[in-house]
Amino acid sequence: MMTFKDGVNNGQPILSIFEGKSASIGAVHLPVFEPVIGSPSPCHPDVADLFHPTQWFINSEEDLFDSTNSATIPSSTAILLQSSLHSNEDGSKHFILLGDQINAQRATWTDPLASFGQFSFTEQYWEWVEDVLGRFSEVLSLARIYSAIYASLFTYSRDEDLIRSFCELWCPSTNTLHTREGELSISLWDLTYIGGLPVYGRFYDEVIPPAQDLTGHGESNKSFLPPSCKYLFSAYRKLVHASETHQVTAHAWVSFWFRQKSRYTDHSPNDQRERANKPTGQINKPLRRTRNEEGVFDDLAIKTSVQEEAYLAAFLSCWLSVFVLPNEEVNQIRPTVFKVASMMARGCTFSLAVPVLASIYRGLKQISSSPTPNQCNAILPMHYICG
Repeated sequence: MMTFKDGVNNGQPILSIFEGKSASIGAVHLPVFEPVIGSPSPCHPDVADLFHPTQWFINSEEDLFDSTNSATIPSSTAILLQSSLHSNEDGSKHFILLGDQINAQRATWTDPLASFGQFSFTEQYWEWVEDVLGRFSEVLSLARIYSAIYASLFTYSRDEDLIRSFCELWCPSTNTLHTREGELSISLWDLTYIGGLPVYGRFYDEVIPPAQDLTGHGESNKSFLPPSCKYLFSAYRKLVHASETHQVTAHAWVSFWFRQKSRYTDHSPNDQRERANKPTGQINKPLRRTRNEEGVFDDLAIKTSVQEEAYLAAFLSCWLSVFVLPNEEVNQIRPTVFKVASMMARGCTFSLAVPVLASIYRGLKQISSSPTPNQCNAILPMHYICG
């Protein structure tokens, strides 16, 4: 039996995951941070400014105009959104492009071109996508991510010259592309239209929840978090102990949860051969699971009523970690996504386009501001740009 326990290590709250009653043997310890949107359990104080995190705004006394009554309201408290772009300084000096730096010999590209977080082939991932789309179309549509998951079923052509040109024209100060036709940019609508990512929804926040949230219950004996969440942490602990590096790769995660035979093989996105080994996009009704495929539920002792939800949450954890929001831990599963993934598996919609756009802006800024772009180790979901 897997046990979850809250603790503190050098002043840092931690979540300990272990089997049995002793945390001293084989425990995995993960740092716990307070979520921006507050914790569902009563063991944490409520967040006073739930929709206005204090680091995003300042309070100010302003004279406000009430258009309905054509009257001025003097000395009213207003919330002003903080911005890193708007100031009284002359900003023209900040509009220097990577292309300008290259022409001035203050920056240079090197070969080969870095991947910058390019989505890479993971064995059995495509088969898992097809299986999940076939089994859970209703709940994925409810969470408004069916199209976004479907988009991960394909490769895209990666033109290195085009990527270089794009980065050389990108202005990190304005998050816009400076072209002869004017300034262009990537918008939330683009990510919705191209990648199927929802704009509206709950605030996306990656955190490790405390044990109280994982195992606790509130009113009407309703659990604070979906039961599937704790099974994701249980699987993570098992795979950490099975890994020599104590890290969980996407390949290890997929192999543990999805136990069907491989049908697709690794190949270059630009390779037009072996079309039979590429997904066609056709989603078929899945077959009944074999005894071997159900083995993952036995390994984790997942209750029958939670099995399908846990299976979907496990896939969503991989999809979020590797495809939607890759970070420096390339092709590794992040336990910080488990909370969101388990809620998505119940049909909850999260605003994914916003953090993805922020990730793209951040990555492009790192690349376009570096004197050696290939060596800046920027990670961003480049497929949303090239796709």
